[in-house]
Amino acid sequence: MEFDSNAKGVPVEPPIVYLEDEPAQDIHLEKAGEIRLYGELASAIRETCLGEVESRDLLWRVARSYER
Repeated sequence: MEFDSNAKGVPVEPPIVYLEDEPAQDIHLEKAGEIRLYGELASAIRETCLGEVESRDLLWRVARSYER
């Protein structure tokens, strides 16, 4: 999570990584290296995932395959 910046462009709070871990407690990561790692992982996921149109088309094709 990234937070807003003040009028000078300085973040009002440092970024954090929040992980839900059911049924155990949730985890908050605040170290710069951890933030960077999860940022890189999120970027890699965004780069490899389908776009909006491609995702919709894939879902329609899969749904149609079950109609037969």
